[in-house]
Amino acid sequence: MKSSAAYQSHEQLADLERHVHDLVEAAERASRSVADEQAATIRRRGEWERAVTATRDARSAADRLAAELLLDAEAAGIPWSAGENTAEGLAIRLTARAGARRDDVRAVREQAARQAQAERDQIRSAAEAAAAADAVAAAEQAEQHSEQAVADARAQVRADLDRWARQHHDLLPDLDRPDLPAVLAGAVDAVGEPGAATLRELYADTTAPAVDRHRDRLAGLGAQRTVLTGRRAELAAERDRIGAEQDDAPPAPVTRAAPRADRAGAPLWRLVQYRASVPASDAAAIEAALHAAGLLDAWVHPDADAAAAAVAGDDLDGYLLPLPAQRRPAGATLADVLVAEDQDAVPAQRIGDVLASVALADVLGPASVVGPESIAAVTIGADGRYAQGVTAGRFAKDRCEFIGATARAARRAARVAECDRQLAALDAELRTLDGERATIDRLLTAVATAAGQLPSPVGIHTALRNLERAATMLRGRQEAAAVANARLDQALAERATAEAALRRATAERSLPWAGWRPPPTRWTGSNDAGCASTAPTRPWRAPTSRRNRRSNATTRPPTGCWRPSRRPASPPTGTGRRPRHTRPCGSASVPRRSGCWPTWPGPPTRSNGPKPPWTASGPN
Repeated sequence: MKSSAAYQSHEQLADLERHVHDLVEAAERASRSVADEQAATIRRRGEWERAVTATRDARSAADRLAAELLLDAEAAGIPWSAGENTAEGLAIRLTARAGARRDDVRAVREQAARQAQAERDQIRSAAEAAAAADAVAAAEQAEQHSEQAVADARAQVRADLDRWARQHHDLLPDLDRPDLPAVLAGAVDAVGEPGAATLRELYADTTAPAVDRHRDRLAGLGAQRTVLTGRRAELAAERDRIGAEQDDAPPAPVTRAAPRADRAGAPLWRLVQYRASVPASDAAAIEAALHAAGLLDAWVHPDADAAAAAVAGDDLDGYLLPLPAQRRPAGATLADVLVAEDQDAVPAQRIGDVLASVALADVLGPASVVGPESIAAVTIGADGRYAQGVTAGRFAKDRCEFIGATARAARRAARVAECDRQLAALDAELRTLDGERATIDRLLTAVATAAGQLPSPVGIHTALRNLERAATMLRGRQEAAAVANARLDQALAERATAEAALRRATAERSLPWAGWRPPPTRWTGSNDAGCASTAPTRPWRAPTSRRNRRSNATTRPPTGCWRPSRRPASPPTGTGRRPRHTRPCGSASVPRRSGCWPTWPGPPTRSNGPKPPWTASGPN
């Protein structure tokens, strides 16, 4: 049946139907591809048109920038031609020309700074000269006041001398000189003169005979008192020397950080003393060994349990704990050379147990503790050597410093008491002697008191010294005024020279303007283009150039930096940025090749100085 014609025709029809369906789908795909290609063609045509427009605009912008570059170079005084606007080597040429112009600006700035310094020097010199003249006038007035002060001081001393005579009129008959006030008054006018005697010298010369008579009577008593005073001074010095002797504690090591105040017990050196049979050299060596081994200042607690608790606690200190009887050295120990002091801090039995726990032996002997056969855990030698465990060493001292301090302190106290007893006896003798001299001393004291109450000529001497200083100051200020006037003349000449140099420098370099105005203090800094970061403004006259003839709208902004521009400051619509030639000068966005120039305010004119080479509106 499948081989029949009807069946085969039906299959051919099905194949044709599928083929037609495939062709329909291919046609649809081709239609979509054609539509996509047509849209791409339209998009590419738009891009091409925009590229052509951008190319045309870029070429126009390049031509405009080349023209503006030529105008900028002309305005800045930099030689530049249209043929140099080619792209090859443009950056190098711009950098070289701008660098050369920057050197010119720097040179003129240096001249402007010198001129400003010269002007400041002239102003300062003028002020100094005026101040010097005022100082001279003040010095002359001070000298006149000083002369009047001398006369007033002499009058005051005469009035004080009259009051002194009335106060001591009872003493004058005893001195056998009733005319003493008149003699002293006559000497007032000579006070301050070379070789003139003072009031006290005249008083002493006048009263000398009467005073000598009374002093002769005191000569014998005075000699006796001198002997007693000498003996007392020697005894007092001996007592002070004994009292100055003291036994300080050993320096505390860093391992003894715990406070010891109000703690029961005491360090070892304060609890023991040497036996009388121990030689001084051995005592010093034993103390040195104990000191080096860290035993000398170790703490001995009166209670064994409290000591064990302190060791087990957090106290940063060292304690001495006696060894059990079965572990103590069998031979000689520290108990053979040391005994407990008579004190109440630690029981003598506990001190003895601690001493019996430390061996006293030759560290380098046959039974050396540093050898394989150790005789004890802790050993002290009479030669300053010590050994404890794996540690061994030696220390030396000239004398014993700490052990036995309590006994030495008791002996010093007894000696000081004996000195005090002898001093008391000498003081009693001196009081008896002074009582015998009291009658004579009262008269001599009255004479000395009167001498001490004489009017002091210090006021006259002070006034005379002030007068001398005023005269010296007047001479010095007159000389200083002469120097200040000479310095002012020199400053005027230097200012004129600096201004001439500035005018010459600006003219030689053909800068856009001729009158550079120097800063009042100092230059504040510059950016990459050589512009001042901050600078005051000055009136400006536009230079005569082709650019200014073409654009009369060029103005100077009220900032410290100017750069001409022919284009508006606002950015073109749609660009979203400002043209380079309109960016503010003095900012980081200014390109290096842009030209901008600093400005300075003009210096203040002075009637006594040279006239400035510029006017308020610009250079002449």
